[in-house]
Amino acid sequence: MRVGILDVLSTPARSGTEAAYAAVITKQFASITPQAIAVWCRELGHRTFYAAYYGVGDPRRALPDDLDVLFVATYSQASALACALARLYRRAGVRTVIGGPHAKAFPRDCLRFFDLVVGDCDKGLVADILRGTFDPGTVVSSARPFADVPTVEERMPEIAAQHKALLDWLDGGNRCDLFLSLHNTESGEYLEAPAAFRPLGQRLFTALAVETTFNPATPLRDISETVARGRMTVDQGLFHERGLAAMLMEQMVEFNSKLGRCPTVADRTAFGAGLVRALAEAVSAEGGGQ
Repeated sequence: MRVGILDVLSTPARSGTEAAYAAVITKQFASITPQAIAVWCRELGHRTFYAAYYGVGDPRRALPDDLDVLFVATYSQASALACALARLYRRAGVRTVIGGPHAKAFPRDCLRFFDLVVGDCDKGLVADILRGTFDPGTVVSSARPFADVPTVEERMPEIAAQHKALLDWLDGGNRCDLFLSLHNTESGEYLEAPAAFRPLGQRLFTALAVETTFNPATPLRDISETVARGRMTVDQGLFHERGLAAMLMEQMVEFNSKLGRCPTVADRTAFGAGLVRALAEAVSAEGGGQ
């Protein structure tokens, strides 16, 4: 069968600012479980298509039209989009399955839009779904959450799909003035940038330090230029492969002396808006990307 897996991370961006935030931040929230389902479907002998929708473009264009089964994962804030997509696919005869936080929170409501609703899952449950074991209108779950997570190597086609989206953008003649990979760490916030783009990195570092809760423990760092292929981080790989101004920022989850407390959800939301402004300030300053 032809099986699609769609990780719905956001509703469509409504402004240039939202699109920039989605492209820089939201796309990095792709979940492990949809990637694991893609691996299991492939191992079970099915033709598998995976995509993560982060708010830019038409989500239906991310997957083929002629699917037999569609798995969707989503959060409640993006559930309206997921439900609308499910109705469109069901009209085309596609069996639709939803899992993730929204499905766990509102399983009965999800049955108004999807054929099956999944709580916990594992490879065996996915195999049963693809065999047609369950009738439409059913809430199903494995006995426990899966513990055997597919390796990065096994999930590489799904990871590569995210990578390909950026390369297709570049190969289409479009610009990428700055790429930022954002991670969380326990303590010690920092920003690292390629030495070739140090002025741009310093502008971003300064804007973040002055205008947001970014609380760096060190000055701007240079990314390593001697990492072996296959061991590179995202920013290292994009710089070495395409010469992009690709940078890495680590944000701590412990006590932040700027805030006087550990960061809250409200703090992170406010930081997101400040981050977009800092990025715009850095790339629009005199000197362009250098």
